[in-house]
Amino acid sequence: MGHWHTHPKPHPNKWGALAAACLILFSIAVSTTGIMIVLPDLGNDLNMGISEQTWIVNIYMLVVAAAVVAGGQLGDIFGRRLMFVVGVLLFMAGSIMIATADSATTVIVGRAVQGLGAAAAVPATISIIDVAFPPEQRPLAMGVWGGILGVGFALGVLIGGLLTDLGSWQWLFWFNVPFCVLALLITFWAISESRDESRSRVVDIAGLVIMAVAMFSIVLGFDQGEAWGWGSGAVLGLLIGSAVFFIAFVAVESRLKNPMVHLELFRSRAFVAGNIGTFFVTWALVTALFFVSRYLQNFLLLDYSALEAGIALMPLGATMFVLSMFSSRAIRWIGAPLALTLGLLLLAGGFLLLSEISLNSDYSAFWIPMVLIGAGLGLTFGPFTAIAVASVETSRVGEASGIVNMSRYLGAALGIAVCTVLYNTAALDKLSQVIGKLGIGGSAQEKLDQLVAGDTSTARAEIERLGSAKQAFIDGAGQAMTDGFVVAMLTVAIACTVGAALCFALLSKKHLTQVPPAEVGKAGE
Repeated sequence: MGHWHTHPKPHPNKWGALAAACLILFSIAVSTTGIMIVLPDLGNDLNMGISEQTWIVNIYMLVVAAAVVAGGQLGDIFGRRLMFVVGVLLFMAGSIMIATADSATTVIVGRAVQGLGAAAAVPATISIIDVAFPPEQRPLAMGVWGGILGVGFALGVLIGGLLTDLGSWQWLFWFNVPFCVLALLITFWAISESRDESRSRVVDIAGLVIMAVAMFSIVLGFDQGEAWGWGSGAVLGLLIGSAVFFIAFVAVESRLKNPMVHLELFRSRAFVAGNIGTFFVTWALVTALFFVSRYLQNFLLLDYSALEAGIALMPLGATMFVLSMFSSRAIRWIGAPLALTLGLLLLAGGFLLLSEISLNSDYSAFWIPMVLIGAGLGLTFGPFTAIAVASVETSRVGEASGIVNMSRYLGAALGIAVCTVLYNTAALDKLSQVIGKLGIGGSAQEKLDQLVAGDTSTARAEIERLGSAKQAFIDGAGQAMTDGFVVAMLTVAIACTVGAALCFALLSKKHLTQVPPAEVGKAGE
């Protein structure tokens, strides 16, 4: 059974609390996707290889995934405002480290510090909103929360490209500083401290370490599977090891009086649905931004600049933000099961349309799917988080938000890993056929194969040496990239359909009684 919320009196400066939360959320989201655009310039400036550039992206996700559950629980124990302030300070410190870095090592360490900051701050934003707002206003507040986070993800590419064009890659990280400072100033004015007063101040160190190792292992395994080989000892060891650590975590937590994660939370169907929905919705968001941006900027296809690609993704971000403002109304009008299932099916429909893209398609084939995907995200991104939070007691809001964010990062890691494998398999298969027909072999073939991995500089130089076969190769390679894109998009469409079926089954009407009426619009349990 879920639990009815028993909240302290909402704080009079609740809108200030929401503003502070949204400021840091937007900054974190912009950095998360903006790094993809500034990475080439950053790498050139600091003489970094592909491996070092990859770790700039990977270390952030690994640290957040490993620490986010602990961040939520520590907020419940020691104070949610305290964890929020610590998170903002860490994120700002990491940003300054990167902006002033003169080596790859400093950048990577800075990204790790940013990750620790995000792991502390993001769960705290959910907890703070849940405590600050009365039940009837929480749906709107969580709608704004989800909309700001999603728009930040979508605009990160545009902002990163714009700041790099106007100044340098460092500007993306200096961009975070005023947002962090303003968030801190508003925090001390608007946010009251809250914690679980009945909870022991003893920290579950064993659970924290085991969960961190389990999450680090599974995310690293999925992230490096393609590079290291899915059958390699390293990857298999990481994935099997993560399973062992998750089992050990359950065994340890079930025996503790004050565990890091109360396993009985998973008895609530709404809590499970919230996590499953968050997993699939994040899969959809991250793969849309990654693969569509990659397709638009591919010089064999539409050949957009980073700034043009960011502008092209605006329909997704704008629609997501607008629909997030109406997500709570949609839930009230047609009920949570139908509204959230509809959102996931809109996502599936958008990706299905993207799977119909052909080599001759121009941007007109993209904007309608972008609108559908934005609409689906707007209806689901915030509400699925709210479902999980509304199904637990107020004293465990931080813990619940940490678990939901763990599901979010698992969705991102697994989604990118699965779709990248399928993309590369389909694209390389077609590219091999093209290369074989043109009689290209040896080192030239190896360099041209780098197109699939995104190493266009090496491939461009080799293409120029193809002579009369150049145009035939360009046409064939463009089709190969398109084939990979189509397979990846179809995979996400199927995943969202599966997610819709699971969530609809879990959020059946008979379970609405688990949450008080004022919370139904928010939780839909």
